[in-house]
Amino acid sequence: MLVPKNFPIFLEEFIDVKNGDVVYVNNDTRLKLNMQHKGVAFYTIGQRIPYIEKPFHLDKLYVIDKDIINNVLFVGKYNHYKLFSTCVYVHITQWHWLSESHKHSFLNSVNKCVLWQGFSRCRLPQDLIQTKVSFAMYSEWVKFQMDKPVRAPTVGQFVVFYDDNICVGSGPIAKTVK
Repeated sequence: MLVPKNFPIFLEEFIDVKNGDVVYVNNDTRLKLNMQHKGVAFYTIGQRIPYIEKPFHLDKLYVIDKDIINNVLFVGKYNHYKLFSTCVYVHITQWHWLSESHKHSFLNSVNKCVLWQGFSRCRLPQDLIQTKVSFAMYSEWVKFQMDKPVRAPTVGQFVVFYDDNICVGSGPIAKTVK
């Protein structure tokens, strides 16, 4: 089934719309905004949300966190520290090998643990970032340790790993570390 162009309308067929509070976060200060969202499932971390009332009418606000249980959306400015991660994890069963030589290198390693230095990307418009990736045969996780923080990597999005110009593989992000 192809997803229609208007994704929120498509989601409304499967998810109940439930309005909730929007809270602005600046460091440790929190301010409930005079607006409602239509459900945390309709927003992703790093997504820009419109806000037209003072004092934020000139600022662009972005989703920095979601409280699914209490249906609260937390927003902040573009460079809010909660939007940045230096480490993401992919469950080993969800990793997709694209380079057979790298796959065989891992499967045939004596200690069943491989550490590669390469580059990764969590969002298409982002530059490739120097990354250390570790695969361990008996671990549940593939760990990606970035040399510098990445903006808004989100659970469910894919991380792609490159060794020079070779795409080694990819997988959906299961955990992020701020």
